[in-house]
Amino acid sequence: GLSVVFAIGNDRDLEACGIDGRGGFLSATRPSTAKNVITVGALEERRAISEFSSFGPARDGRLKPDVVALGVGVRSTVLGGRSDTFDGTSMATPAVSGLLA
Repeated sequence: GLSVVFAIGNDRDLEACGIDGRGGFLSATRPSTAKNVITVGALEERRAISEFSSFGPARDGRLKPDVVALGVGVRSTVLGGRSDTFDGTSMATPAVSGLLA
């Protein structure tokens, strides 16, 4: 009954990873491609997958990410009792984790 949730990563637009020639496909890496986990990608406000959010398929053909959530311009707290906005799949994943809880 325990759900495990991972951010898929922000590697889709990294040329250094050799992803550029694949158009962003196969940019999902471990641990987000593990079996029986929920993998979360990032959406922009206009409801399109962000340009940085990794996506699959995984090496064995499974489609990834499993779900997406807002991951661009997400407000979060920072040290000193302030808040700031951040981008990334790590900002989208807590929304899914909270929904599951």
